[in-house]
Amino acid sequence: MNAKFAVVMMALVALALVAFPASAAINKIPAGGEVFLGEKGLDVSAATGGASQIAWWQPGTNTETEQPADIQQVTNAQSFYVSPDIFVGKTGNWYQWNGSTKGPLAFNIKEPSLNLKIWDGSVNEDVTGKAIPVGNYGNFVVETNMQSIITRPGYQPADAPFKIKVKSADG
Repeated sequence: MNAKFAVVMMALVALALVAFPASAAINKIPAGGEVFLGEKGLDVSAATGGASQIAWWQPGTNTETEQPADIQQVTNAQSFYVSPDIFVGKTGNWYQWNGSTKGPLAFNIKEPSLNLKIWDGSVNEDVTGKAIPVGNYGNFVVETNMQSIITRPGYQPADAPFKIKVKSADG
């Protein structure tokens, strides 16, 4: 029972890290870069190119001839929050907007996904939610769409937005 609890806690910790603010080294978003719902403290100044607004069009609409479905003010381009309250249901390309004309692509908003599995390497099977026998080798399988974070300017492996901490049943 304690091993199952530890596995569940590890998964919850890993999932909670998705909502944490971007670290300082990976918060700079280039023009056309990817950002994720819930990210905070992003420097989108390069992405917005000085525009104080961004605009989004429904998929399938003509961005050259139709008006945007949503326009948002960028009040602080050095500390941008991809608020789920504003951007849920509006993932995809957001463009610079000058009040009447579409500019270049600012960034692409994605809904983050993360799936953590535990793999028993000694018997080659998925043991997510189960205990791993003492002496067997446990591996983590992390499936995510957030791999684009490692292409951000200034990324270093130590900046990874996820940390998996393992605790034994006795702490």
